[in-house]
Amino acid sequence: MSSPFYFLYQRDSKESRWDIATAENRESIVATLRPAFSTALDLSAIPDDGDWSKVRYRGAYYVDFDDEDDVENAATQLKVFLGKMDDELGFDVTQASFFATGSKGFHVEIPQACFISKPPATGTAWLPYVYRAMSESLMVDTLDLKVYTGKRGRMWRTPNVVRENGCYKVPLTLDEVFGMTGDLYRAIIKEPRELMIPTPASLNAKFAMLFDRAKDKITTQMRGKKKRLDKANEILDPWKKAKKHPPTLERIMNGDDLAPGVGFQNIAMQLAIYATSVGMPLPEFLDRCKGVCEKHVSDSRRYNTVQKRRDELTRMYEYMENDSLYDFDVGPVARLLAPGTSVADLGVMDTEDRGDQAPAATRKVVEDDGTEVEIEQEDVHKGVRKGFFMNAQGMWKKNGDNTESICRATLRNVESFYDVEKLEFKGYEFDLVVGGKKVSRQLATSDIFTSAAKLRTFFVAHQLSFQGGEPETMALLDIMTEKAAKNGKVFVYPREGFFILDNPLLTKPTPVKVFLSKDTFKVSLSEGDENYFQLRYKPTQVTSAYDVDIHWAPELDESHIPRLHDLFAMNKPEVLADLIGWFVAAHYRSVYHRGFGQFPLLQVYGAAGSGKTQTVKLLAHLHWYSSERVSIKSATACTAYALDAHASSSTSVPFVIDEYKPRELKKQPSGKYEKLKDVLKQAYVMGDIAMRGTVNKGAESSMGLLKSKCTAPIVFMGEAIEMETAIIERSVNVGVSKNFHTAERQAAFLRLQKEPEALSALGRAIVEMGFAIDLKAMQAEVEAIRDKIEESMPAFDDEVRKRAAPRIIFNRAVILHALKTLRYILAKKFGNEFDADIDALLQSRGQNTVDDDKVVQIHSMSEISKVVSRIALLSRARDESYEVKYGKDYIVGEGWVEVKLERAYDCYRRYCSSISDTPLFDNLDSFCHAMLTFSPVIDRVCASSQLREDDTSETIVRFDLRKLSREGVQSFRM
Repeated sequence: MSSPFYFLYQRDSKESRWDIATAENRESIVATLRPAFSTALDLSAIPDDGDWSKVRYRGAYYVDFDDEDDVENAATQLKVFLGKMDDELGFDVTQASFFATGSKGFHVEIPQACFISKPPATGTAWLPYVYRAMSESLMVDTLDLKVYTGKRGRMWRTPNVVRENGCYKVPLTLDEVFGMTGDLYRAIIKEPRELMIPTPASLNAKFAMLFDRAKDKITTQMRGKKKRLDKANEILDPWKKAKKHPPTLERIMNGDDLAPGVGFQNIAMQLAIYATSVGMPLPEFLDRCKGVCEKHVSDSRRYNTVQKRRDELTRMYEYMENDSLYDFDVGPVARLLAPGTSVADLGVMDTEDRGDQAPAATRKVVEDDGTEVEIEQEDVHKGVRKGFFMNAQGMWKKNGDNTESICRATLRNVESFYDVEKLEFKGYEFDLVVGGKKVSRQLATSDIFTSAAKLRTFFVAHQLSFQGGEPETMALLDIMTEKAAKNGKVFVYPREGFFILDNPLLTKPTPVKVFLSKDTFKVSLSEGDENYFQLRYKPTQVTSAYDVDIHWAPELDESHIPRLHDLFAMNKPEVLADLIGWFVAAHYRSVYHRGFGQFPLLQVYGAAGSGKTQTVKLLAHLHWYSSERVSIKSATACTAYALDAHASSSTSVPFVIDEYKPRELKKQPSGKYEKLKDVLKQAYVMGDIAMRGTVNKGAESSMGLLKSKCTAPIVFMGEAIEMETAIIERSVNVGVSKNFHTAERQAAFLRLQKEPEALSALGRAIVEMGFAIDLKAMQAEVEAIRDKIEESMPAFDDEVRKRAAPRIIFNRAVILHALKTLRYILAKKFGNEFDADIDALLQSRGQNTVDDDKVVQIHSMSEISKVVSRIALLSRARDESYEVKYGKDYIVGEGWVEVKLERAYDCYRRYCSSISDTPLFDNLDSFCHAMLTFSPVIDRVCASSQLREDDTSETIVRFDLRKLSREGVQSFRM
């Protein structure tokens, strides 16, 4: 079985993120996601070590023509190119695909089968450069060679996807290509077109020979790449270490000493190769090249202005930055210069820079005569470090009388990181310093120090070399440990928000209150407390998308009073009580879970236009300050991995899921609907939602499991209520309607939506109040509310509602407790200003018992009850394909009904299929087995049933109609 290939794509523009997918899914991804760009070629891999020689490519030969000033000239050159293909290769151009790119040019694509007898399943090395060599042999004006980039490859525009200019890349017929005019081009690109089917590909011998010659040429070039790199580094490294540029290159960048008539493209190419070789940033490169842009006398209209020359420098720089074919060489640079110009500065230079050697570590001592002298400091770790040390100039190793440079980098301000829950060492964070200047702040995980190879890989990622072996690696670890000890342990946690955490410095569980974001850490301990600890946000797998910023909201004050009154007036009290109560309670989700091991979901449902999404988005300001950071995710767009990541990245900020549409979710692949329901169920108890294999790296590697825990409070919204019992009983269920919108309520909502700062200020006050929570007192308060609700409940005589009641009662208790907490917070700031508002909310919900809750009455049914109820309804159906028929499939007697299970289940399955619904029981056996324990069944044999008059051997059971009614089952048609 061949290894998979991959391709990359950008959804919106060239500035978008590069996403990766398997090549076998290219057509489906292009068809569904409609990315603006995807790589012209498929890749066998994306190397972690930067060694692109291992990568193989496959895909059609592609050619780009463009002229930003004259599209008709580009069309003419395309026709010249096709003429060369015909004359020189005898190629049947009807086998090619043609496209107008939608702006200024054309694309041509030719299948590999036209020039490779049997395209290799493993792909071809350096294929973009092979195609470039082929194009150079067929070169015409306006043919753009910059599209043949190596590494990840060229991003190729997708047909029939709208561009920034409102036009499209569209397919062309061969007749349109040869009859192309400017007017025709501009007319064609205005709207999408059907893709054209070219003539089936057939092997062309001359074309194949052209490919083979180009492949041999590139293979030979790449074979000598290491020698070229060594030669280039020998010349450039001394200049890079000195942080200077060779005078020869500075003169060229300034436009001095250039050979008469030298082309600007050639100048731009050699300067770009140099700039990318030495790591010169693009802005600096363009700034240094101002002289050549202003002084050069252009050789064509393509470079006849300063701006065009600057654009060409940018283009060549971006090309060389992604290129593996070209390396710096003195010869091509020298040919840019006027005859006789000296290039001695590009010769091999003396690399022995004594001033860059590390001085010996010294200490001051006082002699007997009182004079102060410096002597060499004895290294107490000399035996462990084996001559290795690190100073301001980098890392070094003493080898006899010589001191060898190991690395140019110095690592400073070292901190050691530990997992705050598992108390495991995770790695070091430090300043990476080169040449006395801080380059960046870096995190090195613990496994990096397990081998010299891994440490070299780490430094290479930062364009630094590490020349040490295993002894130097262990010695560096010893130094890092010593440096980190000065700063103490820093604990890390992968989630944002307010939460309860056991103090990691103490062996006895001691809860502390914590608020953590990407830029802030607050704890209920003062920094002077002996048990104070440092905590940072560090993701385990993926960076949180929450970006919590509620701590930046202003303090709550009198200016917010009008908008807070609008908060309590913008909808029905029953709706606001549940919504506001839940969003307040979500701040303390960790506290409720610590006391009770559970926390409710919030389900908001209602018809389109009822305001559910806008209301939830507005209330989300209780957890976010900036409107841009309020995060609402679409259920249909979230992948399983995205669901896990969002659900496990927060402790108090809600994971808000919109567009919860079971019918659409069931149609999506990979069991997304079941996955989402599992996340919802596990969110109630903060359960595990994903386990992925991982390698535990250390002295001995082993396989392990990486678990994701559903810690975020979850809101989900849809037009229809989710009817599964397990989810209903775990949720605070809020129905919204357009009928709730009065003029006064709508006005209050719009005022608050325009000025949501009051909500954010209130959210900050709720967080700050959390640090003063007494955990035992809060638990007692919730228990008292729960007991009072339970006392007012009627006795339930069916098992399903008995099982559901405790959760539903607890959910209601959380809402009421949160509203009382909110009243306390507001009263502390504004006296009795809002007491009446909140009392109205409490009254609207506090008087309702579970028995009065219609959602609970309807949906607190077992799965088997729901199936039997659906079968009863099918007795009224008039569709022959799934009607349950009286006298044949069931009969009704005095207080009972008898049903043929096989026939009833078949009708039920056919009905589910007709409405694209998922059966609650996957097969007949599981359905029949469930009947054995279904309490309304009073006869499981029915040996003398009238339904057996046809000598059937089917399973027949008798139900007690009174018990079915108590279960909420619909009645059968008589």
